[in-house]
Amino acid sequence: SANWQQQTAGESFVSWQQNLRYASAERSRVANGRVSWGRGQQWGALLSVTGRDYGDVVGAEVGTQRHTGYSEQSVHLRLDRAFNDHWQSTVVHQQLAQDDVWRTHSTRFAEPFAGTLAGDDQVRLKDQYRDLTYLKLTGRRLAAGIDQLMVTLSRQHWDEDGDRVRADSRRTQESFDSVMHGIDVQLNRQLARGELVTGFDYYVDRVDSKRLDFAADGSLSAVAVQGPVGDDSRLAQGGLFWQYSHFLDDRTELQLGGRYHFSTLDIGRFADPQNGLPRSYHDRWRGWVNSVRLYRELTPGWAFWSGISQAFRAPNVADVSRSGRSRSSEIEVAALGLEPERFISYELGLKQASRNGSAGITLFHTGIDDFIASTPTGRVVDGLTEVTKRNAAAGRVRGVELSLRQRFTPAWSVSAALTWQQGELDSFDSLTSPAGSREPMSRIMPLTLSAGVRWQPRGNGWLGLALRVADRADKLSPGDLADDQRIPPGGTPGYMLVNLSGGYRLSRNVSFTLALNNLFDEAYRNHGSGVNEPGFGVTAGLQLTW
Repeated sequence: SANWQQQTAGESFVSWQQNLRYASAERSRVANGRVSWGRGQQWGALLSVTGRDYGDVVGAEVGTQRHTGYSEQSVHLRLDRAFNDHWQSTVVHQQLAQDDVWRTHSTRFAEPFAGTLAGDDQVRLKDQYRDLTYLKLTGRRLAAGIDQLMVTLSRQHWDEDGDRVRADSRRTQESFDSVMHGIDVQLNRQLARGELVTGFDYYVDRVDSKRLDFAADGSLSAVAVQGPVGDDSRLAQGGLFWQYSHFLDDRTELQLGGRYHFSTLDIGRFADPQNGLPRSYHDRWRGWVNSVRLYRELTPGWAFWSGISQAFRAPNVADVSRSGRSRSSEIEVAALGLEPERFISYELGLKQASRNGSAGITLFHTGIDDFIASTPTGRVVDGLTEVTKRNAAAGRVRGVELSLRQRFTPAWSVSAALTWQQGELDSFDSLTSPAGSREPMSRIMPLTLSAGVRWQPRGNGWLGLALRVADRADKLSPGDLADDQRIPPGGTPGYMLVNLSGGYRLSRNVSFTLALNNLFDEAYRNHGSGVNEPGFGVTAGLQLTW
């Protein structure tokens, strides 16, 4: 925001900021300009414009990874206005465009890593555009029993175009266009020993899609029934929700909540998974979920919390009507008769906070029922394994998160975070196999440690050293094992990443940052990615304010 509420009442203000960034290993250049203006405590506006040009990434060992660069442009505009002591409005518009984003892993330009294979597509890229506009009205102290009322109206547009040229020069051009309108209403009421929040939301998403197939000589060979998802689709979903926070005593808070969710899906036209002919589909789902959470201050600075919460996810347009290539060696077809996924999560946490730092530990376990996962149909199409979505029985994800931030002296501080996760699914080998097998969940995050030390004296400069260590990601699902263009045989190798960074404020209006990234030129990629991350490189940033 423009910080208009912190300005002197009635006085006009304006401020400018320019940010420039260059990274050598990414071969990227980023420029951001923003301006804030308005009248103190009456209204404020913010305009931010960003241009990003990402070049082909230079990875350790693999060198320049061709066709990994792309360009991106974004705009953010926000206007806040106070009408009186009770009412305030916020209007926001955001838009983002990405041009020529390659799916490099499936093309012949992919650089193999630790045993991965390059694809054989000549071209596979996408363009994407998204914009979001919303109006939010906030009322405070409106009447007895209404301490705060928030009403939000929104519109989001998402457009994506894909272009693929196979090894034999056959071409596919596909696209989808999604427009979503929504309303969200929330009412807050302060009670004697707590707060009650109630409300509802309702969103309608309309999706159109198409696909054109061309022969190797460039002639049009087919107009497909649908694009990547069903054409002329409509997904309407919403719900009623409430949450009550009650203070049992001065140090104990109990939170109770619930939500009734409803979802209706209509797909006007998609390819029947059995014969490929056009057909339509209609379904609806309903569900009620609850949550309970307890927070207890043990001693000053120490607190314990625990919670149990349910979740409900109805099938969406892509779950039911997805059509096209999936992973390295799969092609997906529509899935009918899906049921909602259901989750129940248990959490325990302990945290400590003081003037000089904080620490915490969180343990969680999530049980999963009717998980929607890709399942082989038993057919092979153009050398690819045909898969479809299916409610794959049950599963579970459990883990531990540790965090630490501590300042030892006015100049020296350290931070650290450790994350461990384990996930399993009871999955089916194929639609014709009634027996299931227990397998790891796809692309589970490996054991990861992040740590850093920072020196920031009273002057204008600072230095920081950051470490990130990830274990080998070798808990692989059958889909991961078959994804040989992105996941190496036996799993994604672990890595240790070391970054050194610093900054200096040259004057009140000028500051400069410099970083040496991946100091030891480690060859690595994030688990599930088809592209290696940058090797050793220098990143420089400049910020100008006035």
